[in-house]
Amino acid sequence: MLSAGSHQATLDRLYVWEKKLYDEVKSGERVRIAYGKKRLALKNHDVKGDDSSSVDKRYSQRSTHSDEGFDTLNRVNLPKD
Repeated sequence: MLSAGSHQATLDRLYVWEKKLYDEVKSGERVRIAYGKKRLALKNHDVKGDDSSSVDKRYSQRSTHSDEGFDTLNRVNLPKD
């Protein structure tokens, strides 16, 4: 038989997990937006024909942020059954 508090405990665990997931998704969204802005800036510099050293510097920054985004998305923990 189920104990009286088990339903509430389950709801509490689900709430905590959902809040954590929401925060991780929001963080990933911020990284995605920043990545998009940097990608657009690089594209504009490429179209304008800026010198390669400034484009290379921006590209290395973009790669770093891109990796951070993937790390954030890969850390999403699903609840265990």
